[in-house]
Amino acid sequence: MTNGSARPRTLPHIVEGRIVYTYQPSGWPEGVLTGFFNTEGGCVLEYVIAWRGGALMPMMHAGIAEAWDRGARYILFQIPPDHPQARGLQALAKRMRFEEYSPGWYVRYPDLTPETWEGGR
Repeated sequence: MTNGSARPRTLPHIVEGRIVYTYQPSGWPEGVLTGFFNTEGGCVLEYVIAWRGGALMPMMHAGIAEAWDRGARYILFQIPPDHPQARGLQALAKRMRFEEYSPGWYVRYPDLTPETWEGGR
């Protein structure tokens, strides 16, 4: 704080085994998903960041496919009810066929693929 202003709050995360999935269908990156595998073999989705509005759904489909390709038994998606974007993230989780199994926790199993749920992609 050399100029007297407060430093912005930062949250450093130092972990092993985190997957950072950069969604880059062509040209520049359009979004990022981060997650990790827990001890039960589930993939825990942590951060969903899209820089272009139209990138969100294809990025989620690609990220879910990547989790299945890596052998995930299920995917967990935590959405704290007090998160500023909770309503939008909850709608995203439901649209991606995650099921809320506990307040703020959503799960999806591998048998729910775009080919097996009504409406597909």
